[in-house]
Amino acid sequence: MSHNKREPGNAYATALRFLSYRERSVKEVRDRLIDKGFGDEETDRVVAGLIETGLVNDERFASMLASTRLRNKNWGPAKIAAELRVKGVSREIAGKVLSQFDGEDESNAAQRAFSKWARKSGATLTGPDRKDLDRAIRHLKARGFSTPLILKVVGGLKHGQDSDNP
Repeated sequence: MSHNKREPGNAYATALRFLSYRERSVKEVRDRLIDKGFGDEETDRVVAGLIETGLVNDERFASMLASTRLRNKNWGPAKIAAELRVKGVSREIAGKVLSQFDGEDESNAAQRAFSKWARKSGATLTGPDRKDLDRAIRHLKARGFSTPLILKVVGGLKHGQDSDNP
């Protein structure tokens, strides 16, 4: 793979430019610089400098991403952890960040995800329709929620709790 020759210092300016949009993981910064044609040595040097100055921090990145996914996308811990792994965050950091959320945060996200799904799908979960229940369970599982929490959310709503309360 051939890389374009770049002027020294451009890698740093390039990294700062895409860091100005949002937090990035170390892996994202490194991959982006390599994709832009910067060599391994220059990339490693720039990434090390960004880490040293605190401009790139995987724990801060993971915390921001996890919080956003939980609250805005109603994702559960398993799906968030998978995305963090794709973005190069270690299992240790992902575990530490995800452990900071309490059960109520996760339960509220599952409730919101379920309510939104129920409204969009037109599912009726107050009756004996097993097909809708199975679909709801699969949907919440795909969003990264644990089976016990899914059963609590779906079971509670099936037994007459308010499904419109996000």
